[in-house]
Parts: sequence; C-alpha cells; structure tokens
Amino acid sequence: MRNHDQKAKAIKIIGDNIRYYRDQKGWTQEKLADHAKIDEKNLGKIERGVQEPYFLTLYKIASVLDVSLDSLSANLEHFIDIERSNGE
Repeated sequence: MRNHDQKAKAIKIIGDNIRYYRDQKGWTQEKLADHAKIDEKNLGKIERGVQEPYFLTLYKIASVLDVSLDSLSANLEHFIDIERSNGE
C-alpha cells in the first residue's frame, strides 16, 4: 500500500506543478492542450492527479510551457523513498 500511496502523491504533485506553470502563462487547460496537441480531458485528469501521464505527454507539456521536465517533477523527493546505490 505504501508504494501505491507514494505513486498517487507523485502523480498529484506533477499535476499541481503543471497547473502552476500553466497559470503562470495565463493559459486555460484548453489552450495548453491545444498547444501540446493532447486531449483536454486527459490534461484535466493529469492536473487533478487522477491520471498518470505518459512520458511523451509530460515532454510535450514541458516543451510548450517552456519549462524543464525537472520543473514538472519538483518536490517529489519529499514523498518518494528512493534507494540510492552507494557503489557497493
């Protein structure tokens, strides 16, 4: 269950970040979806955190918002336990 909760939180954070950058441009969901050539309903689901976005979708969104993919995933490190290899 823990991994599912982490995944849901990560998807929600990405959606919140997309909404933030979209709002910064003064764009509606319709305008962003049109520019990124994605379905507006899917964009709404992504922003609400109820649909996991495909990598290509994130790439299109980041490109038209003129932000990095890292920007869309900002703040994820606080919610996801990532095991890091120490080279052993």
